[in-house]
Amino acid sequence: MSEKKKLGRGLADVMDVFFPVEEEKKEKKIRPTSEVKGKKDKIVLSLRDNMKMVKENTYSVEYSVSDSLSLNLTPYEEVIYNKFYRLSFGEGRNYCQIGYGSLVECSSLNCTRTAKLAIESLIEKKYMARINIGEKERKSKGTLYRIFLASEIISGKTVEGIELSLIDGKSVEAIKETIQESSID
Repeated sequence: MSEKKKLGRGLADVMDVFFPVEEEKKEKKIRPTSEVKGKKDKIVLSLRDNMKMVKENTYSVEYSVSDSLSLNLTPYEEVIYNKFYRLSFGEGRNYCQIGYGSLVECSSLNCTRTAKLAIESLIEKKYMARINIGEKERKSKGTLYRIFLASEIISGKTVEGIELSLIDGKSVEAIKETIQESSID
């Protein structure tokens, strides 16, 4: 007889709340859609300039950044994501390039290690991706990151149509695009 049956249903429900039993998760190996007979397509993200800004010295933040995405972040991750969001979309781009030292200086964090851990966690959670660049450029200008919009994170797809689950956020190729602003007459 199981422990729950011995205790009775009411007490068993209470035990489930305070002492949840993790069910064994069966991992199913899902073959990514980009893999075909052992070949893996190269994922390339777009780095975009000249993205629409609301007005000079301002940038818009999607409601879902604070309404839902922030609920999944630690306070440190939230500070870092908001700073990256500002450094990218605030400058009219979907990417930013910054070193750990500069990031610590321009944020409320006082520790480089905390910034590194928060960035690694954000990459793992698919809030951003680290873009491959040359060692010389990385050392002089900092690491290049592609920041995902809240709508991309929630939908699970980038604006290019790439599923976030297929992206290895620690090392991604990218191409730079410039969006031509269209004038409305």
